[in-house]
Amino acid sequence: MRETGRYYQQLLRQHYAFWVLPGLRVLEVGCGLGDLLAADTAALEREIDERVGNLYGLTAEEIKIVEEAGE
Repeated sequence: MRETGRYYQQLLRQHYAFWVLPGLRVLEVGCGLGDLLAADTAALEREIDERVGNLYGLTAEEIKIVEEAGE
């Protein structure tokens, strides 16, 4: 696969990971194999969590409280 194709696929994975939350089911219509929606998004989720924490200036203790409340 060309480098441009890989970059495009990575952008699609990030986009889908943002809009399709873990645990949700999505019907993918088209000629795809479903691999984009099945991609592991854990690293992207951690990055988003870190950015939000930094944006709001949360301390490590506050982040722990928020994570525990979400369980």
